[in-house]
Amino acid sequence: MKKLLLLAFTLLCSQVLVAQTGVITGKILDIETKQPLLGVSVVVLEKNIGATTDENGIYRITNVPEDIYKLKISYVGYKTYIETDVRVTRDKSTYVKEIELEEAPVVGNE
Repeated sequence: MKKLLLLAFTLLCSQVLVAQTGVITGKILDIETKQPLLGVSVVVLEKNIGATTDENGIYRITNVPEDIYKLKISYVGYKTYIETDVRVTRDKSTYVKEIELEEAPVVGNE
């Protein structure tokens, strides 16, 4: 009987922990052309988790614990962008406004 209660308690706790996460989604565009950017890195700085954009410029970061975060958006040939105050609520999807990246010159060794 004790084993059955322990198993039920473990399953209940795991469901509670899973339910305390949310999702961050958004879209990344080029500031000049307004075209979506493929392969942009979007990272939740405080958790070091993230995703990359698809062919439509859309990213989706799952299993983000409930809290307020900063996102770091970076892409080769573009200026890095930091989006602040991204609030994640459990069992919800947080949509971040469309972010437009500005091109930056690539500096390398000559």
